[in-house]
Amino acid sequence: MLESGEKQIYIDPEYMPQPEDLPPENEEEEAPDYSILEEDRINAVLDRLSLPNYDDVELRLTQENMNDKKRKAYLNKLLKSAKNERARLPGFSAQVTKRLKKGTMSEAEAQMSRKVIKDTQKVLNEYTDNNQQKLTNIKGSGLKKKQKEVDKLCFSIIRQK
Repeated sequence: MLESGEKQIYIDPEYMPQPEDLPPENEEEEAPDYSILEEDRINAVLDRLSLPNYDDVELRLTQENMNDKKRKAYLNKLLKSAKNERARLPGFSAQVTKRLKKGTMSEAEAQMSRKVIKDTQKVLNEYTDNNQQKLTNIKGSGLKKKQKEVDKLCFSIIRQK
């Protein structure tokens, strides 16, 4: 009894009835990593186009036998292939439109095909931008030769006056 005169009952929690469906405890559940899914989608597009993915390019560029000249040649070859594939995409889009007008393709199929073409174009744009950036980051020795030729030309013009 309390001083106020009210009765108080103590119940041991061990004997309390437990609900059958307890709510889940607040644990950090692992959510799907969407960046991995996006990376897989990009790799699938690049594989379909027979282009090496980002990891393959990076591995190739960091090989021991690759010097700056070989890196530039490799990246230029990749950029040329990617730009050729990107240039083919409007033709695919036109083919979808022709098939839709003929009635050999439903509107839903045409919409899906156009989405695939648009996604492929986006992947190729990012791919070329990334590899173009890598190409500009490679320092070459050609700048010194050009500078010397300009200096010789300027010196010969000044000398003639």
